[in-house]
Amino acid sequence: MIVSDVLIDVRRELRDTDPNNYRWPDETLRRYLGDAERMIKRWRPDLFLQTNNSMSTTAEYDANDDTLVLSDDERMGLTALVCSRSLGEDADDTVNANRSNDYFVKAHNNLVGGGGA
Repeated sequence: MIVSDVLIDVRRELRDTDPNNYRWPDETLRRYLGDAERMIKRWRPDLFLQTNNSMSTTAEYDANDDTLVLSDDERMGLTALVCSRSLGEDADDTVNANRSNDYFVKAHNNLVGGGGA
């Protein structure tokens, strides 16, 4: 899975699909993606365990074709965390704040368990 795979999903979820007028620039979403990976690493360190029993590091992504540390299995949770952060940073009203929280709960449930996601 590469960065652009997740950014496409995030933009679809956020309805931010006009490349001539993105609300969240790619650079911002890539930064949120790195933040989301670090959060997932705290929740699920097992997802970062390599075959030699060392931990893979999280990355700062500077290009949309960078390869992600996580597998496709975590794509939904990763997407939800990036959506949560995007809306949280843009929470100028209670609607975005509530949507941010909903995405956070969805991500947590998807990655850690605790209900339907």
